Amino acid sequence: MMDSTFADNDALKAYQKNPLHQAVANGTVRPNVAERLSFDYEI
Repeated sequence: MMDSTFADNDALKAYQKNPLHQAVANGTVRPNVAERLSFDYEI
């Protein structure tokens, strides 16, 4: 599980496009899981 908190929606968008995040997501997570679920919400 990964739980992240961002200052605002712009920070979340920047994180999602970050090359380091993309490298981990595409190189480590996606090849090693059968299913994945993600969701964003504001509090």
